[in-house]
This record gives sequence, structure tokens and C-alpha cells, in this order.
Amino acid sequence: MGSPQLKARKTKKTVNVLLADSNHVMRAVMRQILLKEGDLDIIEAADGEEAWQHLNVDITPDLCIIDLDLPKMDGLELLRKMRTDARFKETPVLVVTARNDKKSVLESISLKILSYIIKPYKADVLVAKVRSAKEVLMSKGTLLRSIKSAIDNLGLTNDQYFNLFDLFLGDIERINIDAAKALAQGNLKEVVGLFTGVLGSCQTLGAKEYGQLLKSFIDELEKGNAAINLYQLEQVREKLKKTKVLLQKELGMTDDSLSRRKTIGPTTVFYEAPKEKRVEEIQIFQVTPGMVLEDDIRSKDGLLLLGKGTDIDFNTWKKLQGFHHKNVIGDTLKISRK
Repeated sequence: MGSPQLKARKTKKTVNVLLADSNHVMRAVMRQILLKEGDLDIIEAADGEEAWQHLNVDITPDLCIIDLDLPKMDGLELLRKMRTDARFKETPVLVVTARNDKKSVLESISLKILSYIIKPYKADVLVAKVRSAKEVLMSKGTLLRSIKSAIDNLGLTNDQYFNLFDLFLGDIERINIDAAKALAQGNLKEVVGLFTGVLGSCQTLGAKEYGQLLKSFIDELEKGNAAINLYQLEQVREKLKKTKVLLQKELGMTDDSLSRRKTIGPTTVFYEAPKEKRVEEIQIFQVTPGMVLEDDIRSKDGLLLLGKGTDIDFNTWKKLQGFHHKNVIGDTLKISRK
């Protein structure tokens, strides 16, 4: 123990970094390079045991920078220990080391590190890797908060929310494919229609980043600019999928609850054991796919919109929300659950 503990000036979004390197000069060099980022809180360790004690007692790091040549407990042993501990199983790690042998590289990669940087390195390489890790952390944190807020606002259980979220992911996957086809044919109006159709779901479900990207694309398309990068949408969709898994863990959804899933075509949904049919009256905003209408849905002037017995899938759910927002139907409806 006893190595200096230096901290960057704290901001609202400080990233906690554990820096483990046996060489105090190398730690000082890395610290000076990294503190230029301005929002890192750096804690140092001079050996593997000190690093593990920090992890076990002092901090929960957002990012670890680890040298493999650590005394008392080497970097690979420290990494293995982290990956078998539920608290640090997913913690992002950068390996910065003089080791360049194939075995060390492959074993580090097998322990799910973000990057393997060989000493001596250029300062801009280290900064770029840390900055990239930091951006991912901040983005995930924002999305997690947004999704938690959406669950609270909709008044849903976790299972109900993720049922919707899986349907939404399937929906945007198909939209990405259809948009690519329409764009290739020069049909910008169709692409705008596809993107506009899913904007409301983005806001409702807390997928703001995807919604913002769609909105920027719609603005460009409406100006007649077809030079949009659809691959960005796919990248955001993949991020949403990964964040969903993170959030399920954060909400304490057990392996047992996650195993109660089945796949229907491209869509994964939760299922429950058969239950006795029970009709209840609920608020429109509490409706989720997987329910069944137990009364005709009529407009305020008597026009039949949806009939009794209609299964509520994702498209029907969107229609109901639309009818309600436009004040075409009331606030409640009768449903049963499948």
C-alpha cells in the first residue's frame, strides 16, 4: 500500500479509474496524460494485492488500467479474480503492458478486456482508448436512467416493459432493413414515413438516442439529402440490446425470470403459465402487447375501431396510444391477459 492517491477535479460525470502499475514513473506519466481529460477520478495501485484491496474496500471503478507485470499478484491473476467476482465481471479494463507475447495477449482478450496497449505507447493512443471507454460509459448511464424513468412513467412491471422493449427491437430491425431498400431505390418519402412511425415508441420506451438519430435523419431526408449512414442506426440498435441486458441485471431480474422467455419468429417475449381468464379495467397507458380486448373499442362518436377479442400486438398497442393521444377514445378499457 502507500502509493499516492491523486484525484482529478470532480465534475458531475466523474469517471472512477483504477490505475495499477508497479512503476511509479509510468503511473505519473499516465496520470498526467489522463488528467487532461478533466473528469477522471484516478486511484493508483503499485501491485496486484493493493489493486484488489482498492476494488474490495475503497472503490467501484468505472474503468481499470492494468499492467500485467505487477508484483504480489500479476495482472492476469488480478483480471481472472475480477471476472469471477459478480461485482467486476463487466468492468471495462484496458491492459497497458510491455508484454507482447501471443499467450499474454490471447489470455487477456479471453478475459474480456477493452484493449491491449503495448509499452512504449503514444499518449494519443492511450487518451483515445480511455476517451472511447468513457463515452460508452456515459452513454450507457444516460440510457439506463432514461429506461428506468420510462418504466416508472408507464407504470409497468419489469417483465411487461421488457416484453415491449423486445417487440420494439424487432420492429426497428425490420425498419432498418426496409429503410435501406427504400433508400437504394431513391424513395426518400418512404424512408421518412418509416422513421416517423417509430419516433413515438422511442420516446415512450426511453430510447432517446435512437430517436434523436432518427430525427436528424428525417431532417436531412426532408431537405432532399439522401447521404445518411444507416449503419449508425444498426450500431445504436446493438447498443440498445446490450443495455437491455445490463438493465435487467441492475433491476435484479434473476436467471429464473429471464429463462421464462420464448421466441416467436424474430421476436422474444415473456410468457407465463396458463392462468384463469380475468377481465379487468385498466388505464390506456398500462396496456401492453400480450393482452386481449374484452370490449369493443369505439370512437366517441360511436365508430368501431377495434373489436372485442382483438389480440394486442405491438401495432395494435401503437394504434391505441394514438387514439388516446388524439382524444378519439377515453382513458380506460377492458382487457384480459393471455
